[in-house]
Amino acid sequence: MPKKRKSKKSASGRRKNSFLTRVLLIINLGFVLLLLTSLLSSRISPEWSIVPALLGLAYPFIALINLTFVLIWLILFRLYFLISLCTLILGYGQFLRHFQVRLPEASTAETKALSVMTFNVRMFDFFDWKGDQQNKQEMLEKIEAAAPDILCLQEFYNNHQNPDNLRKEVRAKGGFSEDHIAYQTERREHAYGIATFTRLPVLHKEEIILPAPSPPALLTDVLYGQDTLRIFNLHLVSYYFAQDDYFFFQRLVSEQDTRDFKRATRNLLSKLKKGFIIRARQAHTLRKYIDASPYPVLICGDFNDTPASYAYRVLSRGMKDAFMESGQGMGRTYKGTFPSYRIDFVLYSPDFKASNFTTQGSAGSDHKSILSILQKQ
Repeated sequence: MPKKRKSKKSASGRRKNSFLTRVLLIINLGFVLLLLTSLLSSRISPEWSIVPALLGLAYPFIALINLTFVLIWLILFRLYFLISLCTLILGYGQFLRHFQVRLPEASTAETKALSVMTFNVRMFDFFDWKGDQQNKQEMLEKIEAAAPDILCLQEFYNNHQNPDNLRKEVRAKGGFSEDHIAYQTERREHAYGIATFTRLPVLHKEEIILPAPSPPALLTDVLYGQDTLRIFNLHLVSYYFAQDDYFFFQRLVSEQDTRDFKRATRNLLSKLKKGFIIRARQAHTLRKYIDASPYPVLICGDFNDTPASYAYRVLSRGMKDAFMESGQGMGRTYKGTFPSYRIDFVLYSPDFKASNFTTQGSAGSDHKSILSILQKQ
């Protein structure tokens, strides 16, 4: 009789384990489906559907969950680990655009090396300037310390009535001999836009008008040695989140009570959708100029989109990514309220090889600067 009771308990335990396994497998399959959909975010235009674009934003988290399932199934000695593993391998390229592991590089000493810096300076923290303008000076000092050959600034601010205006200060700090600036908004003495500074001779300047409320993208041809290099400096449209959106997101993350959840969520999704679609259109506009370039191309700027996005794929086609070639970790460049992502980029023609990709934060901006060394191959 005791043996029979033991047999019944054993059978009950097996049924319970089998049920838990099935539940775990169903959850796993759900996250595999989410991962597969997120991999489509760079291939399906948000004008057709924003579902892949939204899941593309969550790609790092969805990939991490699938990796966790791989470990769980391995611990349980189940072949189900192959489901998530194969899906992760399928999206290997997407993984590399988000995460890199490599040993530190030795600094290049090549005389023909080209140092490139891109930085969204958030108007040099104009709205929070104190009497000593500490944050502005800190950003100018970072530019001076980096001493790049090419500097691309987004959210550039200038005061035309100030004789020591920021254009002059940046040129002096960085030792730049040339610049190319375009303003999106000019009110009285205040101007806001985008700027490219360089130590190299400028051969040609052009402004590219983009769809929707964005500053023009700058097309600047410079003489690099005996060759011409075409620089694109761009700032794609943001989501234009209001303060209420950020407060809602903060409450959501901290699991605090969020009143009028449906309205706030609907408003947030509407802004996300609008941003995805406009940036896709802006990317296509820029792509025409990139394809028409008779010279090697350098693209710098704030894309306001992640490496999983459709806009990134359109702009990076046929290009190299400085982070993928010489970066480490996740290369995050945005450090504001919204989740931290890599949304600032240095892309370039295969004529070059990148090294020493670094990012550096500043108290005055919600973006980190990017500095990379390019070497002509």
